[in-house]
Amino acid sequence: MDKKQELSLLKEKITYIDTLLGDYNTENLRQWREETLMILDILIDQESKYFNNFENIRYSSAVITMGHYEDNLERHKEAYQSGLVEKGLI
Repeated sequence: MDKKQELSLLKEKITYIDTLLGDYNTENLRQWREETLMILDILIDQESKYFNNFENIRYSSAVITMGHYEDNLERHKEAYQSGLVEKGLI
């Protein structure tokens, strides 16, 4: 696959962010992230700061409170959306 095709795939992945934002689904996010990393691996060197910046984006909260399922879920949703929005992906 040439770079032009890879760039087209990357644009599709960027467009898919709106779908991810509309539906909190960690499995879809995991698959999207892995596929996007594979595309970036072809387009840019893994040692690139841009590759590393993307790879290091967090989509779940590091804070977990025992016995507070709703609070934990809300924190994870916020981190999920923050990972997609605030890191300059859209």
